[in-house]
Amino acid sequence: MRLKPDDAKAHYNLGSALRLKGDLDDAIAEYRQALRLKPDFPDPHLNLGVALRLKGDLDGAIAEYRQALRLKPDYPEAHNDLGGALKDKGDLDGAIAEYRQALRLKPDDANAHFNLGVALRLKGDLDGAIGEYRQALRLKPDLPGAQNNLAIALRLKGGVVGDHR
Repeated sequence: MRLKPDDAKAHYNLGSALRLKGDLDDAIAEYRQALRLKPDFPDPHLNLGVALRLKGDLDGAIAEYRQALRLKPDYPEAHNDLGGALKDKGDLDGAIAEYRQALRLKPDDANAHFNLGVALRLKGDLDGAIGEYRQALRLKPDLPGAQNNLAIALRLKGGVVGDHR
């Protein structure tokens, strides 16, 4: 970071590139530097949460997602990612609430519909899960895992497997 050592956005962008490359430790360091320079910048909080979750630090990830939401309450990606971390911790009710909030903010988010479907299925709400998987597939027919999860939910329900309308 020789050119702009005090540029929070530059540190954030470098952190994102490092995370995509799989260098989570250096990505985390860059996100933290971005936040030292600009603590009210929600995007590094979100992506720091992603990196921490990938490293298995669910509590740290949840704290970062919540901080991103304190700074930007209408951040659908942060609600969706917080839902994922809560699901991973076993808090299905919290996860479902976050996925629903993400969908209130961004109703056409196929990934959030899929994630809500997963959480609903884990809670035992097969009808709700089937509806969410179908909506995810309407929005993004090639969404990885959605067709398979829909088939599993339909099989568990005793429905027709090939129908995702």
